[in-house]
Amino acid sequence: MVFGLQSCECFYDFNGKVVDANSHAPLDNVEILVIERHQNTNKVTTDTSGLFAIHARSSGLTCPTIRIQFSKAGYQTLVLQDDDAFQEILLEKE
Repeated sequence: MVFGLQSCECFYDFNGKVVDANSHAPLDNVEILVIERHQNTNKVTTDTSGLFAIHARSSGLTCPTIRIQFSKAGYQTLVLQDDDAFQEILLEKE
């Protein structure tokens, strides 16, 4: 008997806008981490309009669940799953 394991490649594209939860003003320099298998695999920051785009790739026997962490000084850190539908991310002040 011969058994073969085949790996797959998974591609993730996340984009949106990060804003203040109360004023809805765009937040710049928000650090966004892609966390895969408990490791940070990709990092971006929002631009002056609060916009971000993440293009990530993963490989393995199965596509892992990806978590996306949003953090900025003075705001509560927010973590979302890759299956959460989001366009506008609301960060609340501490």
